[in-house]
Amino acid sequence: MRRGSTGPTAEVRVAGLMCDSLCVRRVHGALESLPGVSDVRFVAADDTFVVSGSEDLPGENEMQAAVARQVVLPRMRRWLGWAGKRLNR
Repeated sequence: MRRGSTGPTAEVRVAGLMCDSLCVRRVHGALESLPGVSDVRFVAADDTFVVSGSEDLPGENEMQAAVARQVVLPRMRRWLGWAGKRLNR
């Protein structure tokens, strides 16, 4: 966690997001609902969510757990991402 101009910030990387709308919205909502979080921003270039908030910003483990609850079948999603890249060659 680091300190931004408006308070503590953290970056949460989520590999294998398959859709830019529903998946991003679900993860965004999960992070935004955590206590101490005031702002969540998605950086599509590297599949990272930048989370800002108060001094009570949750730790990385808590944020990753919130994300994991939203990402259904993460291994399947990784496999589908890998397969999609192989098919698009």
